[in-house]
Amino acid sequence: MNGSANYEAMNALQSFGCALALLPKAIPAKDVTNAVAVTRGGLRFNYQEHRFESTVTLKNISNQPIRAPISLVVDLLGNTSLTNAHGHTCVTQPAGREFITIPIPTDQFKPAQVLETILVFEGYEGEGIEFTTKVLATPGER
Repeated sequence: MNGSANYEAMNALQSFGCALALLPKAIPAKDVTNAVAVTRGGLRFNYQEHRFESTVTLKNISNQPIRAPISLVVDLLGNTSLTNAHGHTCVTQPAGREFITIPIPTDQFKPAQVLETILVFEGYEGEGIEFTTKVLATPGER
C-alpha cells in the first residue's frame, strides 16, 4: 500500500482505533527532539487556498545518524489545525497531536543533514497560530 497516497484514510483509521484502544500494543517511536534543531519560518497566507503556511527546517545536531522515518509532532494552541497532517499521535504522549512525516531520501537522517517541510494551518481569521514541536524517529508507532 502506498502510504503517501493514503494518508487521509490511514489517519481516519488510526484515530478511530486509538480512540477505542483497539490498536495493538506497539513499540513507540523514539523522541529525538534534543538531537534535532527545529527552525520555523514566518507564516505566510496562501490566498488561493485561504490557509497559512510555514516552512520548517530540521537539522540533525547530534554526531549520530537518526533512523528514519522522521516525524514532526505539532502541538497547536487554540482553534487551529494542521491541514496537511499525516496522522495523530496515539502511543506517544500526549496522544492526539497532529504530526507530519518528513520525506527523507535514505533510511538515516545523517549528522548535520537538513530536512525541510511545509506546514499548512487552518484557523480562524485574526487568531494567532502558536505551536510547539517534538521530533520522533524510528519505525515505531507515533
